[in-house]
Amino acid sequence: MPDRLALIIANYEFDDPKFTRLETPSQDAQALVQVLGRAEIGGFQTIPLINETQRVINRQIARLYTRRQRNDLRLLYGSGHGIKDEYGDLYLAVKDSESETLSASSIDAGFIRRQIDKTQSRRNVVILDCCFSGAFGTGGAKSILGSNPGVEDILAGSGYGRVVLTASNSVEYAWEGDRLLGDGRQSVFTQHLVEGMQSGTADLNQDGYITLDELYNYAYQQLVSSKEARQTPQMWAQQVEGQIVIARNPQIDANAARQLPGPKLSVRLTHQPEHAVAGESVRWTASMTNNSQEELSEVEVTHNQELLRETFSLPPGRWRYMVFSCDYLATGEYVETVDISAVAESGRRVYYEASKTITVHIPRER
Repeated sequence: MPDRLALIIANYEFDDPKFTRLETPSQDAQALVQVLGRAEIGGFQTIPLINETQRVINRQIARLYTRRQRNDLRLLYGSGHGIKDEYGDLYLAVKDSESETLSASSIDAGFIRRQIDKTQSRRNVVILDCCFSGAFGTGGAKSILGSNPGVEDILAGSGYGRVVLTASNSVEYAWEGDRLLGDGRQSVFTQHLVEGMQSGTADLNQDGYITLDELYNYAYQQLVSSKEARQTPQMWAQQVEGQIVIARNPQIDANAARQLPGPKLSVRLTHQPEHAVAGESVRWTASMTNNSQEELSEVEVTHNQELLRETFSLPPGRWRYMVFSCDYLATGEYVETVDISAVAESGRRVYYEASKTITVHIPRER
């Protein structure tokens, strides 16, 4: 199973008096650590850092992304003051941050971007529960100094597979309960993220799994439809392959959900050349036909967890095909498998799998 590791950073006490003390980051972090760390929900190994110094946090961020595998899932959460200096650089304030020397004493968003650029993992999630505008140090709100930060630009990089969730857009505050000055309650954004996973209500299609898209959509709807609609969460993704499952629904047996009857889909795997030879590339074709009377949407086809083509819809009676290549350096038998998921008209996600064995022969003598 791919490695799942979450680094939870929360800062509410600051040595510099210009940074207003916050109340909710501690509750934010504790609640998130609990839900992500539960084996039946998040299944993450969690590392909480509460009111730590820049040196400690920077080292843990670097370790989070070092020596990782392609399918490892990395989650970085930050709660506290977001600060933008006069040059447009974004920082996260920590215990020993100095307002006059942000670049030397705070967590540079550019540093986070560079670490993600270097990692081999293609599943990297960043959640920032701090606001991205407003007066610095005003009334105890999580605040930002300067103009709009353009978080998507700051955290965009050259690597694959990163998703960023923010508590608010570039022109809003992140409120704490009903008051700007902390009252000991959770930030409403993190509160809805935790509730969605803990109760399973963020599993919008009730398939037993909570994807990052579902979690964001749940939190978004909870905020904009309630009296707390003073902030609008944002989500931004870069070169993400397929869906990222952030948690299981503790109210549903995901394996049982997969076994429920669904639309009939025929899948066929073929390869060329017919007689594969070691050292030569083999071209595979995955063909599928929708034999049911309902349309399948959001169809994803993966091989070794790599998306073979962009997500598509498959009407009744129609077919699609995808191609991929494999190189076999040694002789023997190999089993190739493609996994398919789709959303039925009922809204439930259904799953299919197709496998085929290929025998690779000794190269011909020339």
